[in-house]
Amino acid sequence: MNLALSILDGMKKAGCKPDEDIYRKLIEACGRCGLKERVLTLFKKMKNQGIEPDACTHGVYVKAVAYG
Repeated sequence: MNLALSILDGMKKAGCKPDEDIYRKLIEACGRCGLKERVLTLFKKMKNQGIEPDACTHGVYVKAVAYG
């Protein structure tokens, strides 16, 4: 999990903008690991970057927060 999150940081430093799919997978993975605070942070970062979550991402987010 730490490796995946560090890759996200590396992408940003390299000037690559992560898309919704990347955030969705990270949110799902953090939820499965029980990292609810990280889920909330990732979701907030995604929205702050102007990425509007679709229905699928919202579902993954809700599941990660509620059941993660």
